[in-house]
Amino acid sequence: LACGGDDRVPGSFRLEATAEVVGRDGEVRVGEIAWWYEPSGRWRFELTGDAGAIIGVSDGERWWLYDSEAHTYTVQPVPPGAARPFLPISLRIGPALEDDVGAFIDALAARAGGWARRAGEARLLERDVVIIEYGPIWGSSDGDGRERFSGEGRIAIDPETMFILRNEISGEPGENATVTVTLLELGVRLPDERFAFEPPDGARRVEE
Repeated sequence: LACGGDDRVPGSFRLEATAEVVGRDGEVRVGEIAWWYEPSGRWRFELTGDAGAIIGVSDGERWWLYDSEAHTYTVQPVPPGAARPFLPISLRIGPALEDDVGAFIDALAARAGGWARRAGEARLLERDVVIIEYGPIWGSSDGDGRERFSGEGRIAIDPETMFILRNEISGEPGENATVTVTLLELGVRLPDERFAFEPPDGARRVEE
């Protein structure tokens, strides 16, 4: 999923987060996220876990995506107008699409079968955050074409910056996950080498 703005493009940032997923066997799997972004369309993310790493890089002209488990990478030109942050995980984290909390809640509630409500306030990363509960998380159809929805989520969002700092989902066994931002730096200067990609030795280029 693209986790960033449509018309709303944030300033530069550096973000780190921890992801925890509880499997159907009850085992907790932990992954780490590192993400750097500049509004010129340059970004980099590194997703690491038990299975290895996924690394994505954009220098504003080309995109690279490297999979350490397969030891392969792809490269393609950046599509026109693609200056938004991008992070390929299913739970939204980082900069929100919307300009304020009210619009964010409305967008969550506007999804198929959706609902959302403000559920309080808290402190996270020394910031005052708004807690939002929402659902459903998953949708499916049965054999008769009837839709079934399940799962609930809980988001902590900083109303000043409109960054999502925590996203938790829960439902049936095997459908529980949390992503929590552990570091957020805004308006930072990022070195050019952060947005450069050199394929690791022996990595094979594959077509998209």
